[in-house]
Amino acid sequence: MNRTVASLTSGRRLARSMVWNLAAQLLPLAVALVCIPFIIQRAGVARFGVLALAWALIGYSALFDLGLGRALTKRVAEQLAGDTTVIASTIWTGLAMMSLLGLIGAGGLYALAPWLAASALAIPEALVPEALAGFRLIALAVPLVTLMAGLRGVAESYQQFRRIAGINTILGILSYGGPLVVLAYSATLPAAVLALIGSRLLGLAAFTWLVVATVPGMRTCGPVRGAVQPLLHFGSWLTVSSIVGPLMDSMDRFIVGTMMSVEAVAYYVTPFDLVGRLRMLFGPLAGVLFPAFATALAADRPRAFALYLTGLRHTLILITPPVLVLVLFAEEGLRLWLGPEFAQQGTPVARWLAIGQLISAMAAMPYALLQAGGRPDLTARLHLIELPLYLALVWPLVGAFGITGAAAAWTIRVLIDAILLFLLGNRLIGAPLRRLWSVLSAGVILLLMMAGATLADAPVEKIGYFICALGGYLFLAFHRLLEPGEIKRLLAYLRPAH
Repeated sequence: MNRTVASLTSGRRLARSMVWNLAAQLLPLAVALVCIPFIIQRAGVARFGVLALAWALIGYSALFDLGLGRALTKRVAEQLAGDTTVIASTIWTGLAMMSLLGLIGAGGLYALAPWLAASALAIPEALVPEALAGFRLIALAVPLVTLMAGLRGVAESYQQFRRIAGINTILGILSYGGPLVVLAYSATLPAAVLALIGSRLLGLAAFTWLVVATVPGMRTCGPVRGAVQPLLHFGSWLTVSSIVGPLMDSMDRFIVGTMMSVEAVAYYVTPFDLVGRLRMLFGPLAGVLFPAFATALAADRPRAFALYLTGLRHTLILITPPVLVLVLFAEEGLRLWLGPEFAQQGTPVARWLAIGQLISAMAAMPYALLQAGGRPDLTARLHLIELPLYLALVWPLVGAFGITGAAAAWTIRVLIDAILLFLLGNRLIGAPLRRLWSVLSAGVILLLMMAGATLADAPVEKIGYFICALGGYLFLAFHRLLEPGEIKRLLAYLRPAH
């Protein structure tokens, strides 16, 4: 393993990158918790429901790159030990392709905006003009978000997670703080969406500066035709996962909006986004390990397996306590945060989704491994199979159980997805599942523990269950998940180097 590969997959670098990536999630989360009640108060439940759909569309618009962002991250990570001129040309080629795709995506979303506002969603008639203007503005932002995703991926290849964290922190704050400030002066959807677009312009400028400052040759090189084919080859299958995967993560809210109301969307999306913040605990780890997987799989497969196993262990350690708190105390938290109506509507949703996030956290590791190993076709085929099955599941469950049915359908889909990803991931890396037995068995035990937590009802029961479950978690952590001396070693990684 050459010096560059060893440096970019070292425990010290990855541990610090993980901390920076996690830090970028915490402050925006605090801002979101403070801002959302005031946004609902100023905008109203119905307008907030449409704004929540706008947030979803802004996030989803990064996927108009058709997989090229992820392909660019992988390709650059594999080339890091090579010629810097080749790397810069690869980056410029990828960014040019993504810009073109972003413009095409913008045109498509702009054309669909009238249908979304007037027909597809159960938006109150008085809000349709605002929704139409908001969706059209989001369409204009698609190229910005697409290009920003590619630039961020390049920075991740170079493990620039400290600077990425700073930019993402500012963007996360502005995503909620911006609309809140604007709504104080103009309680309309277009004004709030313009605040979101302004934050993306700022992010694009910041990531452009970061990439130009990090990658040698960016000022002198340009796109080359020879780099197109490798990116398209990887991105073609990744396109399917990049579209269908997030679509399955967000289509439930649109189905709720179609079958029920935008008020129901607000009651569903609020706990969904709150619980979704758990991704800040495992998403940064998977994000840090993806380029490390790509680098290690190309040069040192045993190192790749060691990183894979470590990622799984640490994911379970990080995700379990907050999931336990959410499952047990979702009702109390929602009542304190947003009032009794949101607590009544959102508590079953939050519980189902919290359990689903525990499963999703584990599945993030084999998902990242498969894509870093050059097998996006496997995740794409899984998603193509799952999409019609998920539709067949979520539609009747929403009809029968409302927003709770939507949350249950999402969790069931995530469970099936995780089982298949583990089977494929271990096959890719050439390791039998028994080598992961200590981690996987601990995961199953913790999952059963969360399911049992849903049965606790009275406050005394919840507190008692929490104490017992926390004891079981600590036992598993120290006997199944942590290696001897690992905590001391991690703390040493995080201390400043002398």
